[in-house]
Amino acid sequence: MINIKNRIKMLKRIFYFAAITAIFVIFSPTLMVSAANDFNSSALDYPLRIGNYTQSGGTQNWQTTLNGVNPGDELRFSAYYHNAGGQSALNTVVKLQLSPTGSSSSFVATETISATNFNNYVSTANFNITNSRNVFFKNTALWHHDCDLNSCQITEVPVNISGSILTYNLGTVKQGYAPNDGYVIFTGYVSPLANAGSDKTINGGQNVTLSGSNSIGAQSYVWNCNGGTLSNSKIVNPVFTAPSVSKTTKYLCNLTVASAAGITDTDIVDITVNPAPTANPIANAGPDKNIKSSQSTILEGTAIHPDHLLMTYAWNCNGGTLSNSK
Repeated sequence: MINIKNRIKMLKRIFYFAAITAIFVIFSPTLMVSAANDFNSSALDYPLRIGNYTQSGGTQNWQTTLNGVNPGDELRFSAYYHNAGGQSALNTVVKLQLSPTGSSSSFVATETISATNFNNYVSTANFNITNSRNVFFKNTALWHHDCDLNSCQITEVPVNISGSILTYNLGTVKQGYAPNDGYVIFTGYVSPLANAGSDKTINGGQNVTLSGSNSIGAQSYVWNCNGGTLSNSKIVNPVFTAPSVSKTTKYLCNLTVASAAGITDTDIVDITVNPAPTANPIANAGPDKNIKSSQSTILEGTAIHPDHLLMTYAWNCNGGTLSNSK
């Protein structure tokens, strides 16, 4: 049987040792453990992803590498955020940057999530376009927030755009998953590709069909020429009629196409118009004939034109009759 006094003394020693140990753990700089303030540090968290809204029929089909993008396509960029830190994230900003700037066939998109006293989270995704094009961004984004297992609330929010950099300020983001995590989905538009066809050469007064059929991503067409006339300036393949000219003249016809999002591109076709031929044809009425009264003979006319143009014939006699004067 254990003496009660000894038991109390033993418990006091255990408590004292435990307390000293706890204090040492709390205040010892070598043993202190603090949770890092990070975003998206779990394997369950999504990196930046890109979806082709045009080709996937609105389903996005999210990818971290997206190939086969066409001029005129609409792209979506999904930036997911989850506060994995030990405190609320203040002044949380989601930034999306596209490089290079300007026209290219290969782009890298970089997502950066930052907040006060938090480590920056950086994720990248890339996409390739079949032709070198520009990408333009919409000045609003779709913010998916207050999510549960089945759905999220979706709010269209304004986005600050500076060159190829987009930013949206989330404000305070509490730690943990639903309902505190979410997505900011940015929208980008690939410019269409206008193709006005090959250059043309015709004579004054002649016409030729222009072709915009090889344009890509175009939903509308507008032609504009600095001379001549067009059968219809708002169709794919209008007919151009050249004016009469006294010397060789070059005319320019601009084709401006617009995508479904209203992004435009322009191409030019040159039309060289030469003066219409002015040389006279050379007529030959054939050999002379000697016949008796009331007899008939066949007249043998020929003609040529130096410019090889088609001609008409007209006979006129000062007596007798002709079976057909033309």
